[in-house]
Amino acid sequence: MEKWLSSLGIEQGSVKPELQKAVSESGSTLIDGISHAISGLAELATFLKLSAFTTFFYLKDRPSIRA
Repeated sequence: MEKWLSSLGIEQGSVKPELQKAVSESGSTLIDGISHAISGLAELATFLKLSAFTTFFYLKDRPSIRA
């Protein structure tokens, strides 16, 4: 394994720091993605609530609006 890594130009001591750096970057990317997903779901829920609220009162008051 060491020969294969050294043929690729990777030194023995440089793998662990690079791996730790990559894992920490991917962790922050994952957290960022989850926060954006939650934000998007909250916006969708707000839109659906307001749409239902508006539709309910429109249908409730429709007879008096048409008169």
